[in-house]
Amino acid sequence: MGNTDKQVKFTLLENAFDFILSALAHISDDSSERDLKYAILHLSAGVELVLKERLKKEHWSLVFENVEKANRQSYESGEFQSVNVITCIDRLNGICGLSFRPEHKEALTHLRKKRNKLEHFSTVDSVDAMKSATGKVLSIILDFIVRNLSPKKFDVSEQKMFDEIKSQVMKLEDFAKHRMETLKGELEEKGKACHVLECPSCLEEALVLGDGNPQCLFCYYEDTPDKVAHEYLETIQGESRYLAVKEGGPYSLYYCFSCGDEALVHLVNDGVEGKTEWVCFGCGESWANDDIDFCGRCGVPYPDKHGSAMCGGCYDSLVGGD
Repeated sequence: MGNTDKQVKFTLLENAFDFILSALAHISDDSSERDLKYAILHLSAGVELVLKERLKKEHWSLVFENVEKANRQSYESGEFQSVNVITCIDRLNGICGLSFRPEHKEALTHLRKKRNKLEHFSTVDSVDAMKSATGKVLSIILDFIVRNLSPKKFDVSEQKMFDEIKSQVMKLEDFAKHRMETLKGELEEKGKACHVLECPSCLEEALVLGDGNPQCLFCYYEDTPDKVAHEYLETIQGESRYLAVKEGGPYSLYYCFSCGDEALVHLVNDGVEGKTEWVCFGCGESWANDDIDFCGRCGVPYPDKHGSAMCGGCYDSLVGGD
């Protein structure tokens, strides 16, 4: 006999991620109308649970439609009417202090309306319209998760599911289109104070330097400055540290003149109007190529402000008689 007594139990967040993964499984280039119907239904359910997870973090009673009737016993048994998506967003705004852009709120409520029509009236939009709706909402909800649910604190199961969601989402053409449209304003604003380069993980020009650890706003790739610098050189510039050590080939990674980290990269094509050719993946400081020279004594690059033939360290060494 099978184990008929085994209970199926998910955390609220695991349940949310499971619905989103199910939605992604129904989306592909050759998705049928039936596939897209379930994609909308399951994505809508997953999105609502993600929003409720943030409400729950504020206080468990907020996931009740009628907070005045909230009690712990009903909450723990799951026997209560939970908050709808409109009220959920209003509470996230008014109680949790979160701010939804008008177009994001519209996209989330629009998905809910599509879900209601599909569930109750079997109304099916065009395939393109349904794919577009899912792409837009996936972009919004991934941002919400990263910014408001602290992925670094997920348990092992939640982290595994979230990583799978990110992996599957990045393959969707409609997601990529809406993601870059959504990020356009933020990337332009970031570009005023930071450097935005091509990401070695997703190859989109959305890797932000100079605002903490390097982070890609498109695919959420993030790591320490030295590791991202290595990935950039290997993936974007086609340089190999292994070959550089073994055969003496080029490897354009150096210690930063400003912060001292080994995260300064000599860029081949930096995408910043050809002006910046040296940038630190740690502090974000940058230099034009004309401002940098290579020391004639030790061979390392240095900012040449006075037409010196060697770096400051070698000059001090010579002057000191070492």
